[in-house]
Amino acid sequence: MKPVAIEHLSKRFGGLQALQDVGFTVEQGERRAILGPNGAGKTTLFNVICGEERADTGNIYLFGTDAASLPTYKRTALGMARTYQITSLFPRLTVLQNVILAAQGLDQVRFKFHRSVSTYSHIMDHAEELLVHWHLWDKHDVPVPDLSYGDQRLVEIVMALASNPKLLLLDEPTAGLSPGETQSVVSAMTSLDTNITVLLIEHDMDVVFEIADSITVLHQGSVLADGPRDVVRQNTEVLRVYLGSD
Repeated sequence: MKPVAIEHLSKRFGGLQALQDVGFTVEQGERRAILGPNGAGKTTLFNVICGEERADTGNIYLFGTDAASLPTYKRTALGMARTYQITSLFPRLTVLQNVILAAQGLDQVRFKFHRSVSTYSHIMDHAEELLVHWHLWDKHDVPVPDLSYGDQRLVEIVMALASNPKLLLLDEPTAGLSPGETQSVVSAMTSLDTNITVLLIEHDMDVVFEIADSITVLHQGSVLADGPRDVVRQNTEVLRVYLGSD
């Protein structure tokens, strides 16, 4: 049962063909990068996989389930989580409070308004365990606006992991980071559980080649190349279209 299987996916916005007959499959535990020039359709592809946009044609299977007509929350319940290009945190809350909220999202326990969340020990323990593992526990009481941008990106990834996903979609996790911050994020991502499948949109080729096992390259909404990292890296069309090489 593959975490992701996409068949003949197309999406149009008025006169713009954002995706055209896109298809690929992803194996469990695979780290796959989605590459392409600006406007190639990468974020639209993520939006369609997540259910934020409805495909015009094609099929999407998540863990063997036909997900093309499912709303986002039902796809999340299957084991999917996502981060965004722009950091999406709760700015008035601390790091720990942000992670607790994320952990509550898919928890099966019925919460009561008159009971403090701190009494739900399994949620508190899970949030603390994640922050310790990602070297953020020393900042657990810090309001997120007071963090560096790199730490904010890490907190967003931790929040995505709080629901124990089987499939993690990362949309440009190192965008806007300094080299040092980028390396911290890369180190954290390479320490992810190998059972978690990762789809990654990223423009930094050093990051891609350090993390990804395989690559799908989009160009003008269509798949230009797809396969193992080192094979795609040598593809002459990819070099010409995306990397600007002759």
